[in-house]
Amino acid sequence: MADNGQAIVKAHISAGGKVAPIVPQSFDEAYRVAQVLAASGMTPKDINTPEKVMVAIMAGAEIGMAPFQAVQSFAIINGRPTLWGDGMLAVVRAQGVKVKEYMSEDGATAWCEVTRPSGEQVVRSFSESDAKSAGLWNKQGPWTTYRKRMLQMRARAWAVRDGCADM
Repeated sequence: MADNGQAIVKAHISAGGKVAPIVPQSFDEAYRVAQVLAASGMTPKDINTPEKVMVAIMAGAEIGMAPFQAVQSFAIINGRPTLWGDGMLAVVRAQGVKVKEYMSEDGATAWCEVTRPSGEQVVRSFSESDAKSAGLWNKQGPWTTYRKRMLQMRARAWAVRDGCADM
């Protein structure tokens, strides 16, 4: 019994069911989800208001992503929500695209090869030289701490954007 004399009812929790995302069915529901995500502190630093979270949810819904996946898969680049990294990979793989990534032996160049279901292939690379030319190589953050990963992500972005823009 609670202190106020009322019985405490505990909800039964079951486990083992299929995991399903919370998918809002209206604008109002999506905004409520956006408010919760923004307030949680579990969103990327640039997607930190309900309005920005809502834009990420809307952008993700257009390409088949659940809200939380969308928020984690978009970055704000020059004021635009931009799909990046693993989110980009998830979208094209869901469409049957095969993706092969590899590095040169010296680790100075990353390659990404995408093969569409039709068999069409697009191969792109991004090198240390490309990163230096773009002013990225000594940029603080992941470019100085995870150089190979950043080369990989740039090669992936070029290959996927060039080969799968319709997806």
